[in-house]
Amino acid sequence: PRNMTWHRVIEPVEFERYVADARFIVSHAGIGSLLTAERHSKPIILFPRTCYLGEHRNEHQMATVTMISGRPGLAVANDEAQLRHAVLNPPASQTPQPSITSREQICNAISAFLDTARRSS
Repeated sequence: PRNMTWHRVIEPVEFERYVADARFIVSHAGIGSLLTAERHSKPIILFPRTCYLGEHRNEHQMATVTMISGRPGLAVANDEAQLRHAVLNPPASQTPQPSITSREQICNAISAFLDTARRSS
């Protein structure tokens, strides 16, 4: 890329530092990227990879963005024009999420997520 700094490989500690310093994240629609943005309370712009462009084996990233679109701190771009608009007008910061440390908290968080997903479908 001509207009940004990039690295072929980033060590995990360095990656976490970049995320912590970022105003927002632009990423494919991978769950790991979503969790990273949430963990750091960073807005995220998702640009899902697609099967029809040969970027992935199926359309699971499109299914992911369909399920989570409209959440605070998140924008979805399906083409270059939408990506440009989202980068120039990034979403507001995500609300910090409480740390989940116990088995009970993990089960409650998963149940709450599934309840939200069922209500929105």
